[in-house]
Amino acid sequence: MLAKLYPQLDCLVTLVSVHDALLAERDLGKKNIRIVPTPQELDLSCGQSLLCVLEEAAELRALLERAGVRCGLWHQRSAEGWTKLDEVTGHED
Repeated sequence: MLAKLYPQLDCLVTLVSVHDALLAERDLGKKNIRIVPTPQELDLSCGQSLLCVLEEAAELRALLERAGVRCGLWHQRSAEGWTKLDEVTGHED
């Protein structure tokens, strides 16, 4: 469903709490991101995730850290679904 709504946004970051989702939305509101429900097959955490463009993930990671947003796991969308990314390199695990 997310692929149909936001085909260009191919990176999903789970968030630790609803507060983190609100911080991300406030501080990154002008970026090409969306706050979306977390797909159940990935993680339930707070139920909110940040959807973004994979090419901008490194920049967004730095912005999220500066804003104090606590992130969970990073995933890349593929034809088969979501693939977990390595938190340090941003490459597939």
